[in-house]
Amino acid sequence: MLNLKRNIFVIVSIFLVIALLGTGCGNGSQLETQEEVENSKSTLDAEPDMDTELTDQSIIKIRVADYPPQYYKDENGQWTGLDVELAVAVVEKAGFIVEFVELPWSRALKMIETGDVQFMMNLSITPEREKFMNFIGPERTSQMILVVNEKYANVPLDNIDDLGNIVDNYGLKIGLQKDVEYSVEFNEKLEVEEFSKNFEYTSDVNLQPNNVANHRLFGFFEDKVSMNYQILNNPDFEGLALHPFTLSQEEVYFGVTKNLDKDKFEKLKAAFEELESDGTLQVIRDKY
Repeated sequence: MLNLKRNIFVIVSIFLVIALLGTGCGNGSQLETQEEVENSKSTLDAEPDMDTELTDQSIIKIRVADYPPQYYKDENGQWTGLDVELAVAVVEKAGFIVEFVELPWSRALKMIETGDVQFMMNLSITPEREKFMNFIGPERTSQMILVVNEKYANVPLDNIDDLGNIVDNYGLKIGLQKDVEYSVEFNEKLEVEEFSKNFEYTSDVNLQPNNVANHRLFGFFEDKVSMNYQILNNPDFEGLALHPFTLSQEEVYFGVTKNLDKDKFEKLKAAFEELESDGTLQVIRDKY
């Protein structure tokens, strides 16, 4: 009887030890697993934030629009063109990632002032723009010419003052785009009401060819490279011609928002100077 009690006590003791060991191992494993989960969670939370921050810091947003050959999408839907190629060369040489933002001209100027866009091309330097932009360049030389209905291609026009006579003689105004700097002399004359009444403003340059073709405008001023391309390639420009009169010829620049960190601006400037010095930018210009 005594042996039976001793055996029962031993068996119960063994079960108790096993139970205690099992419970101890379970708690240890659970705590360790929880620590690993917490550590993994912390790491996963931290890494995307770090990646996002690095990516945001390296992106330069460039304003583009459908305006060949300066800006347009190729057959693969990728932005290209004279100004696009020049800008991308500079931004990537400086070590940044390009992000294109398609915007109308006037809205782009407002967004570069706020810093929502960092980079624009084809800009004249003006005191107003210098308040919110730094400039790099010159990017290239731009000629501002008059596009007319082909029947007016040989109408005599020697200087700015003749523009008023043209409007009086033909009863048709000349189209201008809002917020564009055509030339210092011309913009000063536009401050005079008697002169400015000869012009009609639009925020959508794409409307002007149709207005000229249908005799609602005598003509409009635009960049020579772009207009020559359009007349040769765009059916919307059928019946239009380049008039011999040149309103202005001036150097245009890259504009960079003053909201961009100074070190980044200096990197962009240094990249431009290096690419200008080694001939890379001139190779791009010569393509167009």
